[in-house]
Amino acid sequence: MSSHLEQMAKLAHWMDVLALPAILVDSSLPDLPITHANKAWLTSHSQIALNDETTVTGIYQVSPLEVLEKIKQVQNNPQQTRDSVVKSAKKSIKKSRWYRHTFCGIESNEELINSNLVLIFEQDITWEVLENSRKEQKSSIDPLTGLLNREAFLNKLSEKLPKLADSHEMICLVFIDLNKFKPINDDYGHDVGDRILIQIGERLLNEMSHGNTAGRLGGDEFVLLLTDIKDESSIPHFMDNLLDRVFQPIKISKDINLSIGGSYGYACTEDPKARVEDLLKAADQAMYLHKKNPHQAGLSVRQIVDRRKISQQTESILNALKTQELEMFLYPLVSLDKEEIIGFEVLPRWHHQTYGTLELEHFQPLLLASEDGKMFDRWLIHTAAKFSATMQEQGYNIGIGINLTRRQLDDGSFVEFMRETASFFADGRVDLTLEIVESPYFRDNAFTFSALQQARDMGGQVVLDHFGNEKSSFSFVTQIPLDFIKLHESLTHDLKSQRDKQRYVASLIAFSHRLGHPVVASGINEEDDFTILKSLGCDLIQGGLWLKPMSLKQIEEQLLNDAAVGKFKLRARTNFNDK
Repeated sequence: MSSHLEQMAKLAHWMDVLALPAILVDSSLPDLPITHANKAWLTSHSQIALNDETTVTGIYQVSPLEVLEKIKQVQNNPQQTRDSVVKSAKKSIKKSRWYRHTFCGIESNEELINSNLVLIFEQDITWEVLENSRKEQKSSIDPLTGLLNREAFLNKLSEKLPKLADSHEMICLVFIDLNKFKPINDDYGHDVGDRILIQIGERLLNEMSHGNTAGRLGGDEFVLLLTDIKDESSIPHFMDNLLDRVFQPIKISKDINLSIGGSYGYACTEDPKARVEDLLKAADQAMYLHKKNPHQAGLSVRQIVDRRKISQQTESILNALKTQELEMFLYPLVSLDKEEIIGFEVLPRWHHQTYGTLELEHFQPLLLASEDGKMFDRWLIHTAAKFSATMQEQGYNIGIGINLTRRQLDDGSFVEFMRETASFFADGRVDLTLEIVESPYFRDNAFTFSALQQARDMGGQVVLDHFGNEKSSFSFVTQIPLDFIKLHESLTHDLKSQRDKQRYVASLIAFSHRLGHPVVASGINEEDDFTILKSLGCDLIQGGLWLKPMSLKQIEEQLLNDAAVGKFKLRARTNFNDK
């Protein structure tokens, strides 16, 4: 019978001829000492002086329990192997290395071989680990700004929310949208636009303290996740100071410094059950309201994110439908050619028992944050359709316009609600006008375009609102099913003193007319603006110069006495062969 030393020598010789690094470990001793290492392993780890005190746990960042678990598995079944990935721990190794270890039990008919010995084969997988890490990081980073991209940022937000249950802290999602970025792109080129986005990204990143995160959703939209919020009321001051630094002029060339600003909105929550989509809708809506009210520091819609409050508050809105606290106001649309009213835009208002009369922008965020809000959408379309049908019965060709929300455009629910109203009309054609705002959320969305075309097929018309602002796309206008174009309100006032604005508006009107779309100008409150817009070829106007929004009851009372509202007659169906 061979001696123990002879058997070990044979095993060592067999290991030495292997090209794959391998070590022999004694699992019966503390820290798992290495009893033998083959030549390939010694070459791979030339910086390590192997001696009787060299252990597996001393070389690799791994606990003895982890290794013993693998060893136990292979000892119970020597014909099976077990893999694990470990990292080098020796300080003498300048750069960490990663290894895949395969554990193998030793079977022998000779009892002289120690049954506690385990053979560990080693494969250096450092490049594989680093490459995978690089790919993972690259896939989560916006390539232009170096900030987290949309997917990575939202993943981080979704991971953070459940942790609020233990941390009891408040987090805040902030939307930032650059102002007048498109004109800069148009005037100076996309290279300059990219340089601005890069600079803004770098400045935002530098402003992020521990725990806070910056990301870019796309285009000129940035997002922040703030986790060190003590008091929600402090956010406007914090954001104003931050953006003052971020929006410092950017040097483009030796002689050109570009100033750029932005709007922001934020949503806060302490609720670990809050949904990511609720936070996004809330912050987006807050930013939209801030754009409309630039003198305000920012608007928080925190209650939107608290789902318990959403349920209660949405229920109160739905109860308002039953108690007739919700009322439909109508904003007249006047034809400049015929000087007659050809339509009304619906502006819902809520006569709240506590807060008085609220315009839609004050309670719409609640509706958008709940599926129950669709009941309001249905009420609005049905009410508008009934009024439109009544006007037809009385001989008037008056279009009734409603503003579609992003949710309605995303799910197409407005088509079904319109279809339900077909029986209101004598000819079955639903005479409603749908106003939409151009948005990257549905741009090139075949589903949305198809839904709008279905609405047109039923008798409806489509108006593109807010056209001509810095986000407008001329190619978008040519793609979407469209009947009218409404200019952004920023373009329809102070025209007399701004010749460049006049020329810009003239080009927008000419462009729209070439596409066959009449142009609407809203927010007309001055005689000078009205005169200029009429001379530029604008077709339709809305504004307080002559007609302000009126309640449905007020209009019905006026119609009992005269087929007019103010000094303008209502367009009769007999005057037109079509709408």
